[in-house]
This record gives sequence, C-alpha cells and structure tokens, in this order.
Amino acid sequence: KTWGHSTYTDALSLAAAAKVRQLGLFHHNQDRSDEEEDQIVSECREIIENKSLDFGCFAMRQTTEIVL
Repeated sequence: KTWGHSTYTDALSLAAAAKVRQLGLFHHNQDRSDEEEDQIVSECREIIENKSLDFGCFAMRQTTEIVL
C-alpha cells in the first residue's frame, strides 16, 4: 500500500484478464524474507487453482532471467 506497488491479488486479476501463461512475482521490500515471498506465491497458486485459471505463478529474484 504505502510503497506504490500493486498487490499480488491485483497482479493476479490483471494476469487473468490478459490471459498470460505465466506470472512472475517479485518484491522491493527489503524487509520481506524469501519465505514470506514463497508464501505469497503459494497463496497465488491456491487462488489460481480455486478460480480454475490457466496460468502458472512463480517467484522472481533480482537475478532471474527469462528466455522468450
């Protein structure tokens, strides 16, 4: 909220509307642990499954590379 970034639920909604194949989540909060980020990804995957959406979700790190 106070950082000016979207929430992960907002990102999920946008990803669903855009019909993406994969959603990569990252954060800029240096106080958030990797375990907390993994929990968010788990919650997103649960929402995706419960809503029968057809895309994956994964955590990204600063050094993550995506080959298109």
